[in-house]
Amino acid sequence: MDGPTDHGPAGRTPSPHPSVAVIDAVLRSVTTPMAGSLHVHCTDADGEWYAEPAGGGVVVTREHRKGDAVLRGPAEEIAATLRAGAPTGAVEGLGDPAVLAAWLAAVSG
Repeated sequence: MDGPTDHGPAGRTPSPHPSVAVIDAVLRSVTTPMAGSLHVHCTDADGEWYAEPAGGGVVVTREHRKGDAVLRGPAEEIAATLRAGAPTGAVEGLGDPAVLAAWLAAVSG
């Protein structure tokens, strides 16, 4: 039998940042084909996504991959950005501005 597994303080498994689930759900709610891909990277939590147009819709995967546009910042701020439709707080919007604007319009609308 293997030795004990470290599950963090007091033997508990650390819970994921609550905004990571929000980001994941918002990205997966997009059904309209987009003009380019989006990479989302949380700087303070285990959260990274790649979303791209495929088969008349959008495919979202949890991976690091270069996108046409990028949102990068703290998870809570990224979740707020997706709801607001524009980068807020400490979120950086990088890459193709038209692709980023289209993604933000799709997720906030």
